Amino acid sequence: MSKMSKMIKDMTKTLEILKDAKDQDIVPPEENCFFKTLNGSYVYCYKVDDDGDGNMIVLTGGHGVSSDSGEEPGETYYVNEEGYFKSDDLGAATLMSLVQAVDIKLP
Repeated sequence: MSKMSKMIKDMTKTLEILKDAKDQDIVPPEENCFFKTLNGSYVYCYKVDDDGDGNMIVLTGGHGVSSDSGEEPGETYYVNEEGYFKSDDLGAATLMSLVQAVDIKLP
C-alpha cells in the first residue's frame, strides 16, 4: 500500500469514527481519573493545570499519528478544559478527546 493510500485509509477511518460520535458529549478532564476516548483508548489524567488543561498519559490504544503526542501507550498529551485533544492540527489525534470517566480499581 502506498503512503498516500494509507493516509486516505486512516483519514476515512477517522471521519467514520467522528461521524458516529457526532452526538457524543466530550467530558472535561479531572485529576487522578481514568477516561475512555472517542476511539476507545484508555487514558489517565495525572494533572489539571491552572487553566483547566488536562495532562494525560495513554494507557491503551493511542491515535497512531507520529507527528502528534499521544500516538501510543506511555506517551503523554494534553486536552483542553472541555476535554478536547489540544492541538493546532486536528485530525486523527482528535479521537483522543475524552468521552467517559471510567472507574478502574487498582490493586
